[in-house]
Amino acid sequence: MGLQVSEDNIFPENKECKILILSHRNADLDAVVSSFLLKYILEKKGYVDVELGTFESISKFARAIVDTSKFKINPDPKVYDVVYVVDTSSREQINFAEVKNAIIIDHHMGVCDIDNRAILKENRTSTAEILLNICDKEGIELPENLLELSLIAIISDTGYLRTGDSKTFKRISSILEKLNKRIEHVVSISNGEKDRSEKIANLKALSRMTVKDIGAIVAITEITSFESSVMNLMLKAGADIVVVISKRKDETRLFVRASQYALNLGVNLYKVVDEMKRYCASGGGHAGAVGMIFKGKFSKEKVINVIIEVVKRQISEGV
Repeated sequence: MGLQVSEDNIFPENKECKILILSHRNADLDAVVSSFLLKYILEKKGYVDVELGTFESISKFARAIVDTSKFKINPDPKVYDVVYVVDTSSREQINFAEVKNAIIIDHHMGVCDIDNRAILKENRTSTAEILLNICDKEGIELPENLLELSLIAIISDTGYLRTGDSKTFKRISSILEKLNKRIEHVVSISNGEKDRSEKIANLKALSRMTVKDIGAIVAITEITSFESSVMNLMLKAGADIVVVISKRKDETRLFVRASQYALNLGVNLYKVVDEMKRYCASGGGHAGAVGMIFKGKFSKEKVINVIIEVVKRQISEGV
């Protein structure tokens, strides 16, 4: 369903068509910044009617970093001529919206189940990196504010530079040089002062945490908000793999993240998604971080056992 394409054929012929750039629900910083980058690219190429949208909400962290007032919440994709979907290729993540012939731009591994006419997927640490590559190819120079936001998005999606390859760090170096800034300046913006509710969520998550040593230290907790902040805190506290369970009204979300040490042991968290397909409604991610959504009854013990068994097997095979 759809063609794996290069940057050359993701742009519609009609410059006056009505375009929606759609990101996943509770859009994180990478999704938001990628949407802004794509909008800028399209407008520089002469497209005149480009709107931004997402479902349910925009993450609190993203809203703290950038003005997201131009995003439409729960837009109707059917009223647009062209729909781009950024930073996801899962129908679940766009609330099963009726999207036809979408153009997907995403950095996550996994099969796309959104009806599409083109898919641009690259094994990068963030979707922002893919959009920056397109800027290079199209000869588009970005203003300083978008460059800085792109850098913050990359830093955030790499878990504060815990993952990445030479291309990632070349991109970071290039942006810092253009901005004439040091990386601590950008990291300080993304860190910011946590508000009271985030501090309480972090402390509650730590108080509920259980730890298993299986050759790597696995830390498990439950929380209903600030999942990314909680995972970063648990990794900093010494966990090699963190598992965060977030129960919502009619679904349960599961997030798993690995440290570089765990990755060096041979852990590939995307294999967890493969093993969990018979239990979860949808899932995706990459070797170092995955997310899954479960509908209906959720068995914490069963799911944790699957994760533990997959990770133990990978460690034993990697040694």
